[in-house]
Amino acid sequence: MLSAAVTVQHPERALNPVSVPALEPVPTVIHNAGEARAFAAEMSAIYEGAIFRDPLATHKSGRATEKLNDFWRDKPVSDKDCIVTGFEEAQENQNEAKTNSLGRTELSAHKENKIGNGMVGTILATDVLTGQPLRMGPGSLSHNDRIAAFNDPALLVGHPGKYRSLDTGVKDAPRQARFVTLRARADMTPADLALIAKLGL
Repeated sequence: MLSAAVTVQHPERALNPVSVPALEPVPTVIHNAGEARAFAAEMSAIYEGAIFRDPLATHKSGRATEKLNDFWRDKPVSDKDCIVTGFEEAQENQNEAKTNSLGRTELSAHKENKIGNGMVGTILATDVLTGQPLRMGPGSLSHNDRIAAFNDPALLVGHPGKYRSLDTGVKDAPRQARFVTLRARADMTPADLALIAKLGL
């Protein structure tokens, strides 16, 4: 059994933050996987997605973990085609480690103490369907693949690829885009290949 809650943001709170609550939880009990899928689909049509939790789970400070499995997030994503046009070198954070209020180690994000670590970081690409420039995380690329591509860009740059991003809340660019895999041109449809040719890629 899982529980889920719809949280509604009230725009009136900006006008009167005292009288209007910021979030209004609406608890819903989920009994099986079918109900969970139906609820997630319903919420995704209105909101960004759904978050489920084990109603018997105890409180935990900080983020939920896969080990405890007491929270489950469901947000609709889909795969899109792209052409890789370049990449930026990944950075190693050499800022001094500090302990935060939760007792965990964290590092400052100051750029001064970040140095390149010799592997692919952000991947630059062009969406095949829209022609939009993209910036995305390396996603499923292994460290060995990222090092190899950094040393030999031809392994990555200029090739068709597939990336995954959220389907909701999209405004100017794909949300939380991440690289999935390279694609062989022989496996692509004639329509996709025509779009690539049109983009001059």
